[in-house]
Amino acid sequence: MTITGSPQAEISSPVSTQEVAGKELASKRAAKLSQAVPTHLVVDSLLKLKRHKRLKQSSLCTYEKRWRHFVRVFELMPEELDPILDYLAQFDGETGRYKRDRQDLLSMLYQHAVTRFGMASNPLKDVDRPQVTKKPIKTLSLEQVVLVDSTPQTLTERAAWELLIGHGWRQVEVRRITAEDVCNIQDGLIWCRGKERHELTPILPETQALLQLLTDTLPNKEPIFRGRRIRHGQTEPLGEDGMSQLVNRLFSRAGISYKGHDLRRTFATLVQRASGNEFLAMRLIRDKIPGQSERYINYSLGQLREDLERYSPLRLIRKAPALREQDFLVETGESRTPRPEEAAQNLLQA
Repeated sequence: MTITGSPQAEISSPVSTQEVAGKELASKRAAKLSQAVPTHLVVDSLLKLKRHKRLKQSSLCTYEKRWRHFVRVFELMPEELDPILDYLAQFDGETGRYKRDRQDLLSMLYQHAVTRFGMASNPLKDVDRPQVTKKPIKTLSLEQVVLVDSTPQTLTERAAWELLIGHGWRQVEVRRITAEDVCNIQDGLIWCRGKERHELTPILPETQALLQLLTDTLPNKEPIFRGRRIRHGQTEPLGEDGMSQLVNRLFSRAGISYKGHDLRRTFATLVQRASGNEFLAMRLIRDKIPGQSERYINYSLGQLREDLERYSPLRLIRKAPALREQDFLVETGESRTPRPEEAAQNLLQA
């Protein structure tokens, strides 16, 4: 009788097969890990290209801040979609804009990994961008501008308020003003380091006087808007959070609820309402002109300065004393305080 195999051999055979399969799986995982791309290397490489492209420092800082956060979460670039979507799920703001921006930045990062680091594919390539819910803009009325105008308690608060509401500057543009910029003001024009470009732009003489007081003995390259806290014997430049807190303090004292960027929208809205000229409003805030991809009209800076002095919300409320009366919302008989629209129209007819 021939024995083709022992029972012991038949029992041990499946175990050996499982061991082989386990080793093969472990080998594949190890090979995959060896091919995985370290996230920080991709970030460093892409940032180097962005610097070569000569992007503005503020843009570079934003890119680096967002990507470094991803580096802290993922040491290696995830190749599967699920962990990336889980990461993006934390940016669940009301409008969806923040999540969309984050996805765009990660997709850019992954495409660079595919191009320069041999990653097989960009897992976000075919993923739809989050929809953004657009909300109606909020702007202050002239009466509310009057309320907030009485709230600044420090020189820094007053100067920041005048640039934000009286000139339509972005908060970051205010923070970038240096002592040298103030010293170089000439013919009512100041150098502004804007979002899209750096350029000369008009400034009201009363605001210029405030900025000159802020420069004090600061070195030329130092930002003039400083925090209140003293460290190592001196104050530090006001940061993004510090400027936001400054604006929120003004709103809180006035008893109204708005966001900092609403001041820029308010400036453009009130200038357009008073002047009847949308082009002028957009030109004063140095933004894109509606219906034009570039600026085809060379608007004289001298004329722009005169228009700012005429239509700035600060000039509107200071040339309309009735708005400062305590009962400007009360109408009594034939004698009443003009509404903001009427006050602006009266200015135009003066």
